[in-house]
Amino acid sequence: MKSRLAAAAAAVIATATLAGCNFITPQATQFQYDAADGVSGTSGAVEIRNAVLVVDGELSSLAVTFVNDGPATTLQVTVGDETQIVDLDSGLTPYGFPEQQLVFTAPVTAGTIEDVVFSADAAERASLAVPTFSTDVANWSEYGPVAPAEDEAPEASEPAETPAP
Repeated sequence: MKSRLAAAAAAVIATATLAGCNFITPQATQFQYDAADGVSGTSGAVEIRNAVLVVDGELSSLAVTFVNDGPATTLQVTVGDETQIVDLDSGLTPYGFPEQQLVFTAPVTAGTIEDVVFSADAAERASLAVPTFSTDVANWSEYGPVAPAEDEAPEASEPAETPAP
């Protein structure tokens, strides 16, 4: 009888001890972190998620997802001394695929951390330390920048001839 009582008491103590670990151990699901290669931030109502720069030669492409929780807005994205304007509707807007890219010509070296500044309308700027990857690295080749086609390049206009008087 004493052995049964001792076994039952040991089972109760073991159960309480093991269940108590859950009360003192922080839950990983309660903390937001970047589980992928990129970095995230916020500027106004726009969330910047998993931002990385993919470098191929002289060009770099910003692979990122923007989540706009507010009305349509304008976002400025600055890499080096080059700024691009992005019009965002409400909702989710991914960039980095060949059909929708933000291509920069500012000098970026693969394997470094690049300071990229995001500014939505008049909101506080978000300056993120964005990692850079080469298209030679596995899994990044499909996200590399696509140079604008020749017919998309702006044409230089020639001055109109002025008739002689």
